[in-house]
Amino acid sequence: MRMLRLLPSRTAFLVVAAALGAAACSSDSATAPGTSKNVHILSRFDTLANQTPDNIRALALQQVAQLLAQGAPVATGAISVNGTAGQWTMIAARQVNSVGGVPVDSSFTVAAWEGNAPDSVIVLTLQDGIVSSAVSAHEGSIVGTGGTATVTVASGGGSCTSFASEAPSDLPLVTPTSCTVQRSQVTFAAAFGTAPAITVNMPAQAVTGIRLVFDTPAA
Repeated sequence: MRMLRLLPSRTAFLVVAAALGAAACSSDSATAPGTSKNVHILSRFDTLANQTPDNIRALALQQVAQLLAQGAPVATGAISVNGTAGQWTMIAARQVNSVGGVPVDSSFTVAAWEGNAPDSVIVLTLQDGIVSSAVSAHEGSIVGTGGTATVTVASGGGSCTSFASEAPSDLPLVTPTSCTVQRSQVTFAAAFGTAPAITVNMPAQAVTGIRLVFDTPAA
């Protein structure tokens, strides 16, 4: 188990909605175990989210459960925290909001965790050019903005395998207009917090995730 040394930040707590509220696109690369474990894992994460008094951790765990329910594939990927590299279990997704079929905005999120408990959870989001990050370990959680990210989307894939009907009844889910599997090349270099800053780096790697579209009919 790798323990993350976290620092409190008032500013970080103010941006928790930005860091965790946006679903986005893409899970990870070569050694994906597939979607067969989604139902078991999402139920576990939903239970843990309901049990923790840490609001940031609860939101991160809940977001993992939500993306798993939508069909985000589970895989492993490389992430380093404060200079310590490791292999993390990882999912990701792109959320596209559209009006009358015309996209108006989108966000891209990678969520990663260590351990079955899990021991540590990371959520990285890119929206409107701003990188938002949430890092949670058993000793505390922190969120903040800062850093850079690059997401290069490849051609689309087939339809998602949704597990929404098998998700716990208390897990909030919004039904997308469409969901497709999508591959991307992704890198994140996040830094936030103070004295010293928390750094979370995801080196360039291929990820296979989901693209969720939420369409509002044109007036």
